Amino acid sequence: AFVVVVGINSYGEGSELNEANKDALSVHDFLLHDLQIPVAHIKLFLDHDATRRCIMDALHTHFLNNPDVRPGDAIIFYFAGHG
Repeated sequence: AFVVVVGINSYGEGSELNEANKDALSVHDFLLHDLQIPVAHIKLFLDHDATRRCIMDALHTHFLNNPDVRPGDAIIFYFAGHG
């Protein structure tokens, strides 16, 4: 499996969330420890590291243009935040 996990609490201007990062970290830990997905197969982006550019780059390099992804591999995108 190949995974991108995103959690955004901090949006600025009064639209803050309290649990999105916590949820994203919980999913990350579940994938890593319970499902034993290799750490190199999981990309984690939180708050200010979760820019549109970073997320789009990760989707392209980690999913679409990744020579290690084979037919039948699971592709997982998890997002915790507004929208």
